[in-house]
Amino acid sequence: MFSELDLRNAANIRIPHEVNDVESDFLRKYSNEQDFNQKVKAKMVLDNRQILPIFGDKISSALIMSNFVPEEFLPVRPIILNSAAELRIANLPSEFVLKVNHASGGIILVTKRAHDALHLPKLPEGQDSIGWNRYVIHPDNFDIESAIRILEGWLKSSFNQVPNSIREWCYSQITPRSFVEEFAQDSAPTPRQLEFYCFHGKAKAAFFSDRSGTLKHSIYKACFRTEEMDFARIHSRLSLDQWGQILTASEAISSYTDMVRVDWLLTDNGPVFSELTNYPGGGAANYGDSGVLSNAQTLELFSDYWGEIGPYW
Repeated sequence: MFSELDLRNAANIRIPHEVNDVESDFLRKYSNEQDFNQKVKAKMVLDNRQILPIFGDKISSALIMSNFVPEEFLPVRPIILNSAAELRIANLPSEFVLKVNHASGGIILVTKRAHDALHLPKLPEGQDSIGWNRYVIHPDNFDIESAIRILEGWLKSSFNQVPNSIREWCYSQITPRSFVEEFAQDSAPTPRQLEFYCFHGKAKAAFFSDRSGTLKHSIYKACFRTEEMDFARIHSRLSLDQWGQILTASEAISSYTDMVRVDWLLTDNGPVFSELTNYPGGGAANYGDSGVLSNAQTLELFSDYWGEIGPYW
């Protein structure tokens, strides 16, 4: 559990970080007048506060959120794995999600709604890692040995830490772990998603998306601005009380930093906390035509909401 004092301290402690040549070149060209994606990249380079790995860790972020919402709004995670091999002896639910805590991606969703022709890939001999993919598998096709090999590859990998690039720094500071999460039921093939874009402790926009049944892409997107939050609540099909609780919680947890996206799943039983995202889109977000705004207009709006980034020192 993290107390308010723990989080305040973490928001003021910097972890030494060496900037590579690509990041140095970016900083020479960067100005605070850039759009949202450019500001995210600047945050990736400049913001080395201890709070970011705590937020970026899917396990610790849920513990933090337990300070702000009732238990029914938290993900049910009956099994935390110390190693991928422990999956062999785990008492798995009939439907569940396998995740790693240190990456955006790395998900195996096991549900009866999956197409019965889908299977987990088998890694060729000599290959011990696989990309940060999302897999949706029917329980009848779930192969534990294939899942273990995939998990082992993910646990050995650091998310998006390509040496000669602008790196998503916080993930390199998280000790890799994996866990089992109960599948959140929704009338859609996979749960709808609600993301609050929070700037300086205020939720300034709500972004909705429905993913395809394979989790490969979004089939619907809508962005609601500050003045449209009433429409966002109606669109979410949440009660006034549910909406108020998760909005308040999102703003409370975001008050420890200048910008963070607070992600929720919308299920048949109400909202469920998903994760905190320090770097939306890895600095390459594309919002398409979501609602009345184009992608460029959304990036400009989010940049305006953010204003001056930091300070981080």
